[in-house]
Amino acid sequence: MTNRPPRILLVCIEFAQPLFSGNGVLTQNIVWGLLMLGYEVTVICALPLSHRSSPTGDGNGNTTGSSSKGRALTLNKYIDDSNLLQIRVIHVPDEYWKRLDRQSCWEIIAKEAPNMLLSDGGDGNNGGNGGDALGLPDHDHAHDHVFAIDWSALPAIYNMQNAGILPRTVKLTYFIFRVFTASKELCRSQMDYNFYLEHEMRGIQRADSVILLSHVDQHAILKQIDSMNMKTNTNMQKLSSTCTRSGREEIISKMHILVPPLRKDIQSLAMNTKSNIASTGSVSNTELQVEGFMYILCNARLSPEKNALRFAQVMQALSQNGTLERLNLIPLMIGSICDENYAQEVYRLLPSNSIIINHFLSSIDMSVHLKKTLLNVHPSIYDAYGMTIPEAAAFGVPSILHHESIGATSLLRDDHDEVFLGDMSSVDSAIQSVEEMLLGGLDIMQAVGRNARKRALSWGVVDYTNSLRDKLV
Repeated sequence: MTNRPPRILLVCIEFAQPLFSGNGVLTQNIVWGLLMLGYEVTVICALPLSHRSSPTGDGNGNTTGSSSKGRALTLNKYIDDSNLLQIRVIHVPDEYWKRLDRQSCWEIIAKEAPNMLLSDGGDGNNGGNGGDALGLPDHDHAHDHVFAIDWSALPAIYNMQNAGILPRTVKLTYFIFRVFTASKELCRSQMDYNFYLEHEMRGIQRADSVILLSHVDQHAILKQIDSMNMKTNTNMQKLSSTCTRSGREEIISKMHILVPPLRKDIQSLAMNTKSNIASTGSVSNTELQVEGFMYILCNARLSPEKNALRFAQVMQALSQNGTLERLNLIPLMIGSICDENYAQEVYRLLPSNSIIINHFLSSIDMSVHLKKTLLNVHPSIYDAYGMTIPEAAAFGVPSILHHESIGATSLLRDDHDEVFLGDMSSVDSAIQSVEEMLLGGLDIMQAVGRNARKRALSWGVVDYTNSLRDKLV
């Protein structure tokens, strides 16, 4: 075997522009880190058909990460200029875009992925299923690892293995960006729940390594394993039986918590910016006094599982009782529209002076708004991580979130005064939590903001990727 850089095949929904969620940001960061370490990376991802004629591809699904050829695929110059990166684009109908659930484009990716890999020459060492007939290259061109981003990537990988294009012996690392069975908003029926449970559990069983974003998801997965009912249906019986044979401890041994890194551009911008609320105003014993308006922010895609509706309900109440006007605060709602009906319900409740941004912001644009933000409200009841929390923290903006069911508390801890915890489970409890926070005084916000900023800036892409490399089996 000739000496060559390690090769990674990564399958996901969201990677190239236009991004619509933190999933795409984190996936880009993973690839960025791998490229910096000298890995060769092939990404199979989706793009909406409306972007077929954009600079992100050649119209045939084949493209490389080279901005010198006019293909600004990620708007990250380091990634786009890398000669170590290949991107294979699968164009999907627009109605499947901006979704990560079972109504997303996962079936299209599963069907088309084998062709995408074959267009790259395939993968060597195909397990003896007619590699020569497929025109596959020798073993030196095989991928060393396959990365599956969420359950939605797994069927594509299985299909490539079944087609003999990808060896069954290749090491599989399963990245869980969200435990879908823990999202009540996504499991609206028993059928939904069983669907996600089957995909998630099978992925955990078949993976060599499982990367989790936080302790919250580790707890959710172990809870699912412990509570699997063998009598639910035939598929669940098989899964439960397999879990039992594999052993709970064996599953635990291959699960690793690796909190997402602060993206490098945000980190650089934040390190060159003074903490935004350090000189915001004067401190009162009873409440903060803001000189000039500031934002109270919710930065979440407009989809039920992100619970942005709760933010709108709280802002409506605090506007009606005069709290926002008295403190000179303006609601700022940032988030891509992933569910049109849900988005309209959110917008209807927001106060009339609210600022609404319904597209994915660049790091520079985001930093401009964070510099004028006093408090970030993260209304989700459950979130695998919540990358917008440490991003806000990097600029000294403290966040209030629902107890410890948000994954970012694996990094920013309440007992270290790095985050505020509240109760977002009902409208009344959320109003009380946010209002008490606002009336608690600027000195408290400044202290938590400083602590959060220090912690957030301490964990970047290089730190993350070095830890990831150590965990690859």
